[in-house]
Amino acid sequence: MSELTEDELKNNYREVKERIAEAAKRAGRDPKEVTLLAVSKTKPVSNIRTLMAEGQRSVKTTCRSSRRRSVRSGMRPSGT
Repeated sequence: MSELTEDELKNNYREVKERIAEAAKRAGRDPKEVTLLAVSKTKPVSNIRTLMAEGQRSVKTTCRSSRRRSVRSGMRPSGT
């Protein structure tokens, strides 16, 4: 699978946020009560920075080396 462009990543993020908001409303919940957790795993830190610029705040990584990079770059992995 090829890497997404920055614009594709932003558009996908916005679409997911919209789908979450719609689902929350259908369930009678406030969309602000739902947390979207971004999982970086093998994705570059630049992708996470792009998502953070779009408003994403909860990030989880499963790779030790990327976790260290995330912390050094000022990102707060979830659960810390």
